[in-house]
Amino acid sequence: MLSNRPILMADRVEISREIQCDIGHRIPFHKGPCSNVHGHRYRILVYATGPVLQSVGESNDAMVVDFGDLKNLMMRELHIPLDHAFMVWEKDEPLRGFLQNNNFRLVVMSNAPTAEHLAKWCYDRMAAATAQHFCGLVQISSVTIWETPNCSATYFPCSAPDRGTTQHENSTKSLQHTGSP
Repeated sequence: MLSNRPILMADRVEISREIQCDIGHRIPFHKGPCSNVHGHRYRILVYATGPVLQSVGESNDAMVVDFGDLKNLMMRELHIPLDHAFMVWEKDEPLRGFLQNNNFRLVVMSNAPTAEHLAKWCYDRMAAATAQHFCGLVQISSVTIWETPNCSATYFPCSAPDRGTTQHENSTKSLQHTGSP
């Protein structure tokens, strides 16, 4: 948790941290091979913004937040529930029933488990946890999911704080999808 430290910079700085998870899924109505059960080694990048804080004499002096603290939060909120689990759409009843009846680790999604929906799912969890853990000083600005080396989706909330244009965005909307399989 952050203490009440004086702000070093009035400007906001964006930082990012990446973790990876092995996750199974399928897209039930996909016209190609993604309708089959398969998995990916997902790269999950979380972008956080906040002021650079001053805490002279502490290990996190002159940082938005210690990268290790952000990683620990990502591990708790994202890696533990997702790694070696299966994402299943709540309406994919045949597969969901089979997986539940056989005690597989599941993450039940309210939408088809695409990279786009996974990015929003991760954003929602991290935004809530970050607001509580860092006392509102740090906000999650976006989450990018790399499903393959060539394909990614980035979720930007509509109510994101004005942070200007960052290096990882050019002209994006709330959800960005890049790449081809």
